Amino acid sequence: MTRVFAHPDQAAFSSAKYEIPVLLFGRVQVGGPPNAVGNQVRRQLARLDLPIEQSAYDFLAIALAVAAADRFALRSAADDGFGRNIEVTVGLADPARWTPVAKKLERALGFLSGDQWHFNFVAGGDTVPSHKERSRLKNRVDLEGADEVCLFSGGMDSLIGAIDRIADGHRPLLVSRSTRGDGGYQTYLHGMLPEVPSLRINDDIRGELQGEPSTRTRSIVFLALAACAASAISRLHNDSIVPLIIPENGFISLNPPLTVRRIGALSTRTVHPHFISSLQAIFDEVGIPAAIENPYFFKTKGEALRECRDQPLVTKLISKTTSCGKWKRYWQQCGRCVPCLIRRSAFHAAGIADETATSKHVGYRFDDLNDALRTDRDRADIRAVSAAIRRVNGGDFGKWVIRGGPLPLDPTARNEHKDVARRGVFEIDQFLKDLGIDA
Repeated sequence: MTRVFAHPDQAAFSSAKYEIPVLLFGRVQVGGPPNAVGNQVRRQLARLDLPIEQSAYDFLAIALAVAAADRFALRSAADDGFGRNIEVTVGLADPARWTPVAKKLERALGFLSGDQWHFNFVAGGDTVPSHKERSRLKNRVDLEGADEVCLFSGGMDSLIGAIDRIADGHRPLLVSRSTRGDGGYQTYLHGMLPEVPSLRINDDIRGELQGEPSTRTRSIVFLALAACAASAISRLHNDSIVPLIIPENGFISLNPPLTVRRIGALSTRTVHPHFISSLQAIFDEVGIPAAIENPYFFKTKGEALRECRDQPLVTKLISKTTSCGKWKRYWQQCGRCVPCLIRRSAFHAAGIADETATSKHVGYRFDDLNDALRTDRDRADIRAVSAAIRRVNGGDFGKWVIRGGPLPLDPTARNEHKDVARRGVFEIDQFLKDLGIDA
């Protein structure tokens, strides 16, 4: 078992028993813990011109601790080379509120990452930024008129989501987890939208340990930042529940394994309906005033793009988004991984020109997919998609979708989830057929 101790007070580390010490809301410095996370998070959240609920801020502390543990605990050291056993002790301002939901949180994160999680919550955690602290900061985020929070990653779905929410008369606060490389896309796209507030924060995980590349819990910090923002906006609406919008197409949300060998390698389950419902139950129990919604649960990426409320604006901007899971390796989208294939198929299905490839700087490495078929490594994802297409065409479909995770018990919702997965596969199938690609 890997034991992680995450706390904002350096004095707490002197008597704690741990394997991996992590300073919360701090930075690595001489004489302190060798690992840290969230150095600028508190300061950035203090820019909000309304106070945050402590329950949401404690959830952020948990999320930062989880993200650090996920980064520092190597899967290669696990007994089976994948599933880890991780115990996390987290310093919270109100541990009594979170202890009753520890088991629910462990199960939810187990589904998310494929690991066994164990939580201990102790006192001494960071409290929310005070009015004095907030009032002296420049570049305040004006929440006047804001009625919801919308995640804004710089990807296709998040851009479509922001455009649709604004077109429908909402004033969302766009929240971004701004890591190296993503921030530029987020800043540019936000600047091209009608004026709405935004908040971009980097969790800034630093340490002496080797980094685990899979990081399947990476989006939990994204959600926690949004929960903090929603709790601030709630103040504007008599402490009522605030919509927390996660724009993600239904096919990616379900993320069914394209082949049997990929069941353990799903990149993320953050937006899977089972995880969303599990997290919402925790929010409700601890009093976080946010209602998680995904308006695109039952739409493919192509359908979301084709039905976007502002076609001139989305057509102008959509090629400037990122989708590739590997683009930071070369600072260029590959064009042949599964997210890229879904992206390119969406352009094709929506009848919108994909101008991603018009620039050598941001275009696809494999603009011509036939080039990707020349080596086993480069054609692996295309073959995996083709295997899924054959599975759908062969009728063995329902069991395949459920391998990605449990679906709602309601028969109508279950069928709608299965159907959007079927249509998502067909979008890719039609794209490849029209290119004459035979994988």
